[in-house]
Amino acid sequence: MGFAINHNLNSINGLNAMDQTTKLVSSSLQKLSTGLRINTAADDASGLAISEKFRAQINGLQTAKTNAQEGISMLQTAEGALNEVSSILQRINTLAVRSANDVTLTAGNRTTMNNEVTALKSELDRIATNVTFNTKTLLDGTLSGNLQVGAAAAADNQINVAISSTSVNTLGMTATAVDTVANALTAITTTNTAIDTVATNRGSIGVVENRLQHTIRNIDTSITNTTASESSIRDVDMASEISNLTRLQILQQADVAMLAQANSQPQAVLSLLK
Repeated sequence: MGFAINHNLNSINGLNAMDQTTKLVSSSLQKLSTGLRINTAADDASGLAISEKFRAQINGLQTAKTNAQEGISMLQTAEGALNEVSSILQRINTLAVRSANDVTLTAGNRTTMNNEVTALKSELDRIATNVTFNTKTLLDGTLSGNLQVGAAAAADNQINVAISSTSVNTLGMTATAVDTVANALTAITTTNTAIDTVATNRGSIGVVENRLQHTIRNIDTSITNTTASESSIRDVDMASEISNLTRLQILQQADVAMLAQANSQPQAVLSLLK
């Protein structure tokens, strides 16, 4: 084999090989430092595209879970207020039954009880107009809409929420009074009906709340499975990559040695000329 002085091809080839190995070492170090097999599109274009779709789905599911959790919080706020409404109605019913006692009570007694009923009715209206969640009034009959509980725009990714009004007028208690025996007897029937209505509303809220709890559990399962799929594409196999890095570093050391050997060849030619 002859020696060339002007062009040391062995040195050039060795330098190119070392440059390529250095790039592979850098890529391997990046994968190990980030924990990702795909850091740029150049690493795996198709894998990156699939991974991004999975990430979008995961982000959508996480947001949907937040929506469902907020929905539960809102419903719990409404249910807590309805519990107070129910207590007020129970008290009005108690006063009505008491006022219907014609034998032992006086007109003055009934007036006192009727004043309490009037105050309790005002409280019912106050609750109906002032119980809010994120500025939205919950018990005035205006709350109606869909909770987005999925990552897609399909109708089955939405849950409808509607809460009926608990105002005095809606409960049919505008004229409710216990100032006379006759009015007290009417009030007994009216308040019993209102109590049933509120109980039905609370039951409806409970149904939706339970559904949202199941939805959250299903979302958690979907997030876990989708994350696993995304991880299998994008994440690096640490053990395999460490082994690969070790191999590359050995190869890099060999490249350095071979380059040094190639660079010494011109000196060998010079020694022959002496």
